[in-house]
Amino acid sequence: MSGWKNQQTGDDGQALVTSALTRAKFLVGSVTPDPGEDLWVEVDGRRNIAEGAFPLRALLQVKATAEAIGECVLDLDVDDLRRWAAQPLPVFVVGVSTANEAYFVKSIDDIVSDDLQGRNVFELRTTTARVRINPTNDVASTIRRTVRDPLPAAQASSCWRL
Repeated sequence: MSGWKNQQTGDDGQALVTSALTRAKFLVGSVTPDPGEDLWVEVDGRRNIAEGAFPLRALLQVKATAEAIGECVLDLDVDDLRRWAAQPLPVFVVGVSTANEAYFVKSIDDIVSDDLQGRNVFELRTTTARVRINPTNDVASTIRRTVRDPLPAAQASSCWRL
């Protein structure tokens, strides 16, 4: 598949992810022009706005396929991994099959620790890295849980002792 078909599959994948997250009370917007992330999201955005609560935001890169898949293995550009690792917001790679609406999600932190075995992305000498994105039955809950609780409790409490 090439040209407009690839772009259409990408657009369809972003629409599926946007719809799933919007139904779960996320605020979702497109990042334009596309600098390497497709969507920004805010967990429980409207409620947080109404309550004056701290905004819990993340960036998403959506990778879509028109094939029905049961697993998602991607060769990602190392320059993209570097960009995402340097972001101040959590970044997720979201795989989606437009054929069977199967979702896969993995944070950049988990990609670095699991797929890169903790290696520093800025010291990688390859141009791509193979990563396995985790299947999920609920893309919104997976992202919500990670954005709400980015650090283990012991680490989080020590961050506030300045």
